[in-house]
Amino acid sequence: MEWHQLRSVSTGIKTAEIPGIGKVAICNSIAAAQHMLETETWRDEYLAIEVMACVDGGSEPNSIEAHTLLHTSYAARNSTRLLLMQFLDCVDRRDGHAAVKLFHPDAIWSTASPFGDRQGTVNIEALINTRLPPRKYGPGYARHRMESTADVDDLSVITPTGERCRFSMEVETRHEGRQSRMVIRRLVREVL
Repeated sequence: MEWHQLRSVSTGIKTAEIPGIGKVAICNSIAAAQHMLETETWRDEYLAIEVMACVDGGSEPNSIEAHTLLHTSYAARNSTRLLLMQFLDCVDRRDGHAAVKLFHPDAIWSTASPFGDRQGTVNIEALINTRLPPRKYGPGYARHRMESTADVDDLSVITPTGERCRFSMEVETRHEGRQSRMVIRRLVREVL
């Protein structure tokens, strides 16, 4: 693979093609990122987009702020890890409607909390939308994060309050016309 440096101080969008994998992009300013996101075509065109917007180089490496704002976790497509990460994102956003799309209609969610077990998408959606504390906004708002950033089999999580827990999951493949997708049949949370 031929290597090309994409970074620079000039504004605009730079792209690169990774043979056999796809395209990546770097936006050198918030304005460049906004320009790219004006249409939905970026979703299909790029595998990854990095936005470079910090004049002074950003926050201190490995600081709490850097981990909160910059660190991410990897999950393979069509994996239980990705399904769990999508669900936790819905919980963090208090979007019960989007969360239940990830579940089988008769699914069970064992919360290992005073909320107990929730069976069925109606009850799971109600818990997320009405029983959880209101969503908080801003840089101080912590979200769920995977304990390991790269171990694709590890379903251990750090909660917004810093609690460590591990999830186990039973999944089912649902066939909808020509499409098939993996849904959660049972989700069990264990506090570590």
